[in-house]
Amino acid sequence: MEAGILGPFGAYLGAKDQMRVSYGAAFGGPVSASYVATARYLNGLAKLHIGLVKRDGRWMIDAFKVDDIVLGPPGPSLIHNLFFD
Repeated sequence: MEAGILGPFGAYLGAKDQMRVSYGAAFGGPVSASYVATARYLNGLAKLHIGLVKRDGRWMIDAFKVDDIVLGPPGPSLIHNLFFD
C-alpha cells in the first residue's frame, strides 16, 4: 500500500472489546496490555493495534501497528466494513 494513503489523522474512535492485560508482575515480570482501536483519517478508517507495558509505574507504548484499512468517506457503512467484512 502506498504510504500516506489514509491522509492526515482525524480522530481516535476508541477501543472496543479487545483489551487484554497480562499480569506478569505476579511472576516477576512487567504488566502489559494490548488494545485494538479504531481511528478516522481524512481518507478512511484503520484499526490500530497498540501494545503497552508498565515499567517503573509508567505505561509506555511497546508496539504499534496500523492495519485493516478501509478507504472512503467516514460514516456508519465504513465502520461496519472495518469490523464485519
